[in-house]
Amino acid sequence: DPKFDIDSFFEDGRPLLFRVRVNALGSPNEEHRTYTFDCMSYLDDMIRQQAEYGEESDCTIFHIDEKNHVFCAVSEYGYGIFLPVTEDNANCQVGDSVKVRLTDGTRPNSMQGIIIGVADNAVDVRKAATEVFRDYAEEEPYEETAEELEEEAMAVSEDLFDISYMREIINIVDHKAVLETDNIKAFAFLSIGHILSRMTGDQAMMDYLEQRQRLLCVLDDYGANGRVDDEELQVLGNNNTDMAEKYPLLKQRLNEVKIVNCFGMAERNAFLWEMCTTYEHDHILARLSRLMLSYNMAEGFGLQDIQYHEGHLRNGECLWRNRLSGCQRYGYGQRTGGGSALLRG
Repeated sequence: DPKFDIDSFFEDGRPLLFRVRVNALGSPNEEHRTYTFDCMSYLDDMIRQQAEYGEESDCTIFHIDEKNHVFCAVSEYGYGIFLPVTEDNANCQVGDSVKVRLTDGTRPNSMQGIIIGVADNAVDVRKAATEVFRDYAEEEPYEETAEELEEEAMAVSEDLFDISYMREIINIVDHKAVLETDNIKAFAFLSIGHILSRMTGDQAMMDYLEQRQRLLCVLDDYGANGRVDDEELQVLGNNNTDMAEKYPLLKQRLNEVKIVNCFGMAERNAFLWEMCTTYEHDHILARLSRLMLSYNMAEGFGLQDIQYHEGHLRNGECLWRNRLSGCQRYGYGQRTGGGSALLRG
């Protein structure tokens, strides 16, 4: 037994390539389909081609066939050889090392020789057999492609993490993004969740997180410019109707941005009235809609020219901007104090 291990079939960390014959195929219905290979006949051919009649080598006896009066030995070149028992060598035992001359190498699996003396060195069976495999292997070890390495990494990740655990991690990362007040960190949390969703093959979650990221960018634009592009906001809403219904948080955030974008635009008061009547009086969307309406209607009646109303509306505008100051950082935060801190982290 040469006591091979996995390292015997690798060179510099890369697997060796062998030419083999496929003897049998497993059933295609098996979960892990098996194949039966054979390379011994090719190894025998290689050994017979390399061996030369009359060559001498050190061998170690590993078995005695008393019935056929034959020693079975392994040569320093890695191949097995049969040696006849004679009166001169009858005292040899298993484990002895002898000097051997090859007399016949033409028969498959049956190299023949005779003992001519004591070996110079004992044979390292494992090393000798490994050298045979190295000689038989292709010149260049196998080099994995980038695609194969990626598939292996994905397979390892699937083995390390159960899908249910992965989904729970995604939910945790998503919630961390909800609570995060730093714009960059929040976007990073969503990106991590997106990567994990891709690993689990959850396309619905991937789409949801992508829209969360897009909405975050919209809110960041508002923080910088004081207004959201109407077309971009309309596209964001129209493309995610089903998703918004499935994820209430996303629906509310979309409505919040739509309401904020009505500031100073009386032609959108109908939408604000709809928000006021749709939601309960203390709901954050109703409260924000009333704030927008109060400004738009006061502006429509020319009350902004009256110093008292001008100061009142200016204070209201400041309050509204303070409520939305968080959107310059992040817009998925939890509301606190009964909705008095809109979009606060």
